[in-house]
Amino acid sequence: MILDYDNEFTAAGGTVITNQNGAIGAKTFASANAKDWGAGEAVIPYLRVTSTATINKCTSLQVDIIAADDASATNPIVLSTKTIAQASLTANSVHSLPALLPGTNKKVLLAKLTVAGTAADGGGKVIVGLTGGNDARPQDGVNYL
Repeated sequence: MILDYDNEFTAAGGTVITNQNGAIGAKTFASANAKDWGAGEAVIPYLRVTSTATINKCTSLQVDIIAADDASATNPIVLSTKTIAQASLTANSVHSLPALLPGTNKKVLLAKLTVAGTAADGGGKVIVGLTGGNDARPQDGVNYL
C-alpha cells in the first residue's frame, strides 16, 4: 500500500488523539459539484498510528469516513467505518477500513475519530487517508513503514 500525503485527511505528522476528537481534516476532499465518492475503482481508507507513541488510554477508536454537503459536515452520510480495539493501536500499525460505499452524491469527504472509554493520553498520533487502485489493499507479511 502506498501512503501518500496528498490523500491524507490529517495534517503533516498526524493528529493527536484526545477525548475531544471529532471531525478532522486539515485536508478535506472537496468537489465543485456533488459526486459519488465510492463509485468506480475501490477507494480504501486507512488509519496509521505514527511512531510517536502507542495509543493506550482508551478502550477503542472509531474511524468514520463521511460524505457531507460542506466542510461543517452538514447532512453527513457514513461511507466507511471501523472500530479498532486499543490493543491494536500500537506505534507504526496500519489499519485498513472497508471500501467507500457507492451511491451517495455529496461535495465533501471528511474523516471523524471517536474515542471510546477513558480519555486518550494525547501522546499517540494517527494519520487517516485514502488509497486506491492496485495499491488499495495491503499485502500480507509486508512491512510498509
